[in-house]
Formats: sequence, C-alpha cells, structure tokens
Amino acid sequence: MSFLDRLRQTFSRQRSDESSEENVPIVKKKDNLTDGYQLIPNYVDAPPESQELVSVLVSAIAAGNAEKTEWKIKRIQSVNPELKTIAIIASSIAAIDYPDSHFVVRRVYKK
Repeated sequence: MSFLDRLRQTFSRQRSDESSEENVPIVKKKDNLTDGYQLIPNYVDAPPESQELVSVLVSAIAAGNAEKTEWKIKRIQSVNPELKTIAIIASSIAAIDYPDSHFVVRRVYKK
C-alpha cells in the first residue's frame, strides 16, 4: 500500500466518522454553578461630574486635525471598582501557588 493510498483511507475514515457524528443530537447540560448567583458587570456608568470632562477630552483626541467632524458620545462607563477589588484579591491568592503566572478574570458572580 502506497503512502497516497493510506492517506486517502485515513481521510475517508475521518469523513465517515464526521458524518455519523452529525446525526447525533447535541445535548447541552445546564450549568448549575450559576444558579442563585448574579453576574457583576465589568463596567458601570461613570459619575456625572466626570462625564463632561471625559467627553471633551475624548472628542478632542478623536477629532485630531479634522475640525469639521461631529462626535456623539452615547455612554461613558468606568471599570467596576467592586469587580476590580475582587479580581485583585482572587489573582493574589492564585499567585501564591503559581508565582510566575499571569491571570485573567473573565467573570465574577455574587450571591
């Protein structure tokens, strides 16, 4: 049996396996870990006293040399301080076991 024959046979087996898998219904299990918990949002609305300053600065930076442009700022948000504190504490605890690692906190839930 030549190399090309073995290659064809391998690919034909993979295709037949894929076609048999397509007929099997996919059942997703419900994640019970998040029952009774609510997601802490990553961002919260910025305080009203800082919104005017932020919008002026952002518009000035974005406009650059194009003076005839118009900018509409829909929403100004800042990082949620509660989420930031929890992420720092959790990654500090995890860093005890893995000191040379880098951690990314994707979601935080609370009861």
